[in-house]
Amino acid sequence: MAGAYMLVLQPAAGPAVLVPQGRANFTATMLPQFGRCPEAAKGIEGGKLGPQHMKRIVSMYAQWARGTAAAPSKP
Repeated sequence: MAGAYMLVLQPAAGPAVLVPQGRANFTATMLPQFGRCPEAAKGIEGGKLGPQHMKRIVSMYAQWARGTAAAPSKP
């Protein structure tokens, strides 16, 4: 269904983001949100993670962000 949205994502900072269903729109919209997480970026870019996987993507990103924040800084 072109142009359909199933979910609204509210980032910690910035406006809410509509999660598009189409592959190209999904990739273009979600990479800026989750692209810093290597595993999420790879899945989104490779087409293995799509709109139906938002719970997994958000969880993956949160886990990555926690690990990044907890990692000691390099001298």
